[in-house]
Amino acid sequence: MSDELELALERAARAKWNSNERLEALESALRTVHARNLTAPEARLRTDLIHAAVWSGHGDRALVHFSWALAEHDRDPAAWPGGDLMWQYKWILDVAAEFPTVGLDRLEGLHGDYEDRLRAAGHPTRSGMYRRAVNARTNGLHQEALERMRATMAEPRSYGDDCHACELSFFVGVLGNAGLGGEALRKAEPLISGQSGCAEVPHRTLGRLAIFQDRLAPGSELALDLHRRGLAMQDVSDSKLGGAIADHVCFLVRRGSLANAGAVLAKYSEVKLATRVPYSRMRVLHAAALVAERQAELAPNGPLTWCPPGVSNDASATDAATSLREQVQAIAGAFDRRNGHDGVSRDLESLDAR
Repeated sequence: MSDELELALERAARAKWNSNERLEALESALRTVHARNLTAPEARLRTDLIHAAVWSGHGDRALVHFSWALAEHDRDPAAWPGGDLMWQYKWILDVAAEFPTVGLDRLEGLHGDYEDRLRAAGHPTRSGMYRRAVNARTNGLHQEALERMRATMAEPRSYGDDCHACELSFFVGVLGNAGLGGEALRKAEPLISGQSGCAEVPHRTLGRLAIFQDRLAPGSELALDLHRRGLAMQDVSDSKLGGAIADHVCFLVRRGSLANAGAVLAKYSEVKLATRVPYSRMRVLHAAALVAERQAELAPNGPLTWCPPGVSNDASATDAATSLREQVQAIAGAFDRRNGHDGVSRDLESLDAR
């Protein structure tokens, strides 16, 4: 192994697992492998690169690396083992749906290919059912997501399933989005009590549960406690969970706590908005737009308590709100055109409600 390659791999090993630094170091290592025709390390590097790109918010690069790795696996399965790729295929299905430039035919082709590969390996397709539910949720089809998720949960767990906490987190979100907030909160008890959890849950769950609880019982202490606990779990450097931060901001806006909402955005938004995944970026921009709009209602020409990236420091709350809402509508509109319905725009509108 060359010194240049060893140095790049050492930088990757020292970097945080979900950081841009790790992704850049691994891509530097890959360039060295190509420049020196070192074929042996490439399979491991591509697998690590897919992981790094997904978890650092660079879904576009993950799609490129995964497509290349999957094609090489199909060409030479012995040289490119498929176990890691099948696990990562699940991430790719989720990420692909979060880019409006990936068409519905392409998404259906990916889901079908994943399920075909499960069948060919003798596995049930439960994890494929779950991924289709996630896809429906992303596209704002909450009733379809609920039906698919109920069918998934009725099947025995099998190869390729997410952990129990992740599945439960997603299920309670789907229930609440479909207007069943009470059922969502009841089923979420293992997550709320700490009996069930993982590296991402309940970090990404409690903010949305706080919104569900506040809809059921406005002003309740339970909703505030869920918000506080969930926000304390957030990682400032994590660019992937933008939706979780957006949920907490939306909750604070519902409560009329604009100063605190602005403080959350000031702390977290720079990293969250650095993501290359349009869906996640849209969620954070939407939360910022809500804050600016509420501030504009109170003082149209007044300054913002927090200045979003891309908005002039001397912009009024009204000007900032207009700019942010236009950015949100542009991204949501691209999803709606892709999907052939306005589910994503309506999904955001449901969070606008006070």
